[in-house]
Amino acid sequence: MPKSSIYLFYGLESYLIEQKIEQIIHQRLPFEEREMNLITYDLQVTPIEEVIQEAETLPFLSEHKVVIAKNAYFLTGQKANTKVEHEIESLERFLENPVDYSTLILTVFSEKLDERKKITKILKQAATVESFATLKGKELADWIHKIAQTEGIEISSDAAQFLIYTVGEELQILNQEIKKMALYVGKGGKIDQKVVKELTARTLEQNVFSLVEQVANLEIDQAIRMLYDLLKNKEEPIKIVALLAKQFRLMLFAKELSQKGYSNQQIGNHIGVHPYAVQLALQQGRGFSEQELKGIIKKLAEMDFEMKTGKKDKVLALELFLLSLTRMKSK
Repeated sequence: MPKSSIYLFYGLESYLIEQKIEQIIHQRLPFEEREMNLITYDLQVTPIEEVIQEAETLPFLSEHKVVIAKNAYFLTGQKANTKVEHEIESLERFLENPVDYSTLILTVFSEKLDERKKITKILKQAATVESFATLKGKELADWIHKIAQTEGIEISSDAAQFLIYTVGEELQILNQEIKKMALYVGKGGKIDQKVVKELTARTLEQNVFSLVEQVANLEIDQAIRMLYDLLKNKEEPIKIVALLAKQFRLMLFAKELSQKGYSNQQIGNHIGVHPYAVQLALQQGRGFSEQELKGIIKKLAEMDFEMKTGKKDKVLALELFLLSLTRMKSK
């Protein structure tokens, strides 16, 4: 078996690993031959010697077969949640004397391999080994632009960052959202921030962010209406208070660190949030002084205590809080 027919894929970006596997399957097996000649094993329940036995068995009415073995934790320093014992020598023998009618793909969801192990060293010599790290920052943004291009559309840099902020960094979800927006704008169209806002599903956290933004812009009627919509959707008032406190704390920390000369990226790394969230928090925080933000955070802590101890009606407390912000902003 040539080196190109033995693969080891590892890393924390499972979506990219699955995409790579699909690409290999597409190259090696016609669709009609996959039912009998595409075999997948979980190495947490199946020993490696059975996988090797399958790889050495001739394909059924085909010239080739693809054997996939997932969760190869014996190649890492991690302890697998399994009682299966693997006969590693069988894999070593296979790597020394492979067959030309099978493609063997090993995968493991791990950041790194155990380079001290003999089998890892042999695999690195005999197989095509690729790592798939989680995409972050510019790499993730570039990936989004690339996916948009394959869909025949464009996406602005602001829209890409806002999409990451809105739906998170999971590639499969990002891919689905881009495809949905591509249908909306049509071939040759462009996704901007407005399209992302209109089409992506908003989490409670993003709705609370919008609530704060409306207060900051003195759009009080809209803020009250959004609060009622959240309550109508059975969102727990105490959870809304917790997220409001989180957003105002972010505004305060971002403001303090920005004044000390920190960049959005540095602030994001320090606080543990996406740089785009820092940018938005800084924009919202312009309308509040540090003293006001500290007062709001204290008020939210008191309101949380009063809600949990039953001293105040939860909905009334939220309404009064928004009105107090309104008075503060109007001054």
